[in-house]
Amino acid sequence: MLSLSYNDVLRYWYVLIPIFATLLAFSVKFTLKSIREESSNITYGGVAIVIVAFIVFFAAVNYYNLLFNTTIQHSLRNADSHLISEIFRLVDRGEYVSIDNAGEEMERRLLWDLPRYSNYFHHRNLRVHKDKPETGREYFFVTRKRLSPVVGDSLMTIAPQSNYRLLSYASKIAGALQGAPAFFHKDAGFSLPHHYQWTIYRLTSGEFKYSVLSDAQKLRIRSEFDVYFNRAQNMLTYVKESCRKEDLRAPFFLHIVPVDLEDLPEPRKEYRFDNLDFFFSAYGILHGGKCATTRELPDYSIHQIFTGQYINEARLWEGGSELDE
Repeated sequence: MLSLSYNDVLRYWYVLIPIFATLLAFSVKFTLKSIREESSNITYGGVAIVIVAFIVFFAAVNYYNLLFNTTIQHSLRNADSHLISEIFRLVDRGEYVSIDNAGEEMERRLLWDLPRYSNYFHHRNLRVHKDKPETGREYFFVTRKRLSPVVGDSLMTIAPQSNYRLLSYASKIAGALQGAPAFFHKDAGFSLPHHYQWTIYRLTSGEFKYSVLSDAQKLRIRSEFDVYFNRAQNMLTYVKESCRKEDLRAPFFLHIVPVDLEDLPEPRKEYRFDNLDFFFSAYGILHGGKCATTRELPDYSIHQIFTGQYINEARLWEGGSELDE
C-alpha cells in the first residue's frame, strides 16, 4: 500500500511497516518449518539460503531510501532547534525579533507555536512579532526567503546538514544494485535540505539597504521592476524603488530559453522554454517603501529570459534580455 501510493506518503503510516515485517517474519518461519517437515535437509538449507540472500539484497537496495528519510528528519529538526535557540538568545538580550508573516506554514507555526512552546517547556513568556517596530529601530528579521543578494547584514543562515557519510555509502551500494542512480521516495512531510533554510537579518525599520548595484550585478531589464543578473551566482534580482502591496499581488512570469533546447525538462520541450512563474510573497521582501526579490536560474546555459507580471491573459509589464551575450 505504501509503495504503490500515487502520491508522497506521510510518515504517519509508517507504524504499519513493523507490523507487516513481523507478519512476513512469521510467514517465513512457518514456511521453513513446513519445508523441514516435508523435505530433505538439503532442500531446507537451499530455501533458507535463498530467503537470507533475498533479505540481504532487499535491505541493501532499499536501505538508502530508509536512511535518506531518517537523516533528513534528523537534519531538519536539528536546524529548527538551532533556530529556536538563536531566537531565544536574541529575545533574552532584549532584541526585537520579527518573523516573516508570509503566510507559509513554517512561518505560521513559528509565529504562533513558539511562544506556547516557550511557556510550556521553559515557563517563560517569549515575545516574538509579526510586524516591524517603530521607524528607526534596529530589529532582527527571521525568514526562509533567500534575500542575501538583496538585503545586507545577515546575522546568520541556518541550514540542514546534508553531507552524511553513511548516506553516501548507502547510495553507492543501492545505485550499484539498482543499475541506476539510487532511488528515493521522500516523505511528504518535509523539504529537501537545499530547499530549506532560515536566515536572520539585522535591519533598521523604515530603511532598506540592498546590495544589488554591486559590480557583480548587471542591469538587464528596466521596467516596472528593474531586473539585474548576477552571472557568478546565476541569479536574477528584481528591484522596485517605490513599491506598494498592490504592486505585488499579480503573479510574475519568468520564461527561460536555453541555448540547447535538449536541456529543458521533458514536459517543457514542446513549449521550447522553461516556466519559472512565481508569486512575490514566496521570495521577496517589501520594506520601507522598496521591494526586491531574487530567483535562482537553472544550471544549464541560458540564451534568453522573458519576465514580467500578468493578470489572467493580460500582461501588466514585460521585458526580455539575452544572457549568453
